[in-house]
Amino acid sequence: MAEASTTPVAATNLTDSQKNCCLSNKLRLETNDATGFLYQRCAAGPVVMSNIFLGSSLIALAEMEIGCYDPDDTGLECGKIYGFKPSSLITIIAVITGILSAFLLPFIGAIVDFTPSRHSLGVVSSTVLVVIQAVQIYTVESTWFPMAVLQAINGFMYQVITLAAYGYLPEIALAIEEKKFHWYSSLYYIVMFGHQVIFLVLIAAVTIIWKTGPVHTGQVSQAIDVVITGGYFVLTWYYFTKKEAKSELPKGASLFGAGFTQVFRTAKGLHKHYPKTVGRFFIGCIFSEAGK
Repeated sequence: MAEASTTPVAATNLTDSQKNCCLSNKLRLETNDATGFLYQRCAAGPVVMSNIFLGSSLIALAEMEIGCYDPDDTGLECGKIYGFKPSSLITIIAVITGILSAFLLPFIGAIVDFTPSRHSLGVVSSTVLVVIQAVQIYTVESTWFPMAVLQAINGFMYQVITLAAYGYLPEIALAIEEKKFHWYSSLYYIVMFGHQVIFLVLIAAVTIIWKTGPVHTGQVSQAIDVVITGGYFVLTWYYFTKKEAKSELPKGASLFGAGFTQVFRTAKGLHKHYPKTVGRFFIGCIFSEAGK
């Protein structure tokens, strides 16, 4: 949201003796904030993948309720439930998440930029996400609809966690060498997608060995994810340090209004200075994200 400061920031750097003293420190990066971001990426992978299995479970349960569940995929036609086809359920959840994000994330970004509550925001949103994931273990035919509502909320919580974590990136970049930061940037995505693959293989193995259907697979997926993601989130916010506000809130401005103002200024600046490069990139991101 706010422009990153060009002045060096205080960071907790690890000495050689700290890095070599025990196994836990060997799993740390150069600064605590860089380590926290690493574990946040580790947590994000299983969350994304578990939602795929939960989505399949929700569709199957909706089809069961209207009597058109077809485990053998013989082409049985489905009617509508709550005015929508079961196959549209995941799209609707994504739309609700997108609307919540569009209207509320500028406000969340203002909290990250203009208040010292960034760390607390991350802790609370991470806790809410894990609690909802735990509740969703009990996704059965009698509970699938409220679980779908919770899933829309959880999609928004995921965006809040990501925003709070990305608020640390400019400070991480200022605290370490540029070459090392480039490596860390690659490492963050390696561990995220690596955890997605590992989680997928793990749940696929469970499905093959125990021959579970989509409903039981979704329950197992949520249970495993609660343990993995919950553990990583504990490490994430243990290592992320508490910060003061990045910027001072403009006089007379509110947190909600300041967030939208900053988004508008950023978009205007991109259009003015980088219309054919970064501007087009972000336009592409808008359509690709909307198509997910």
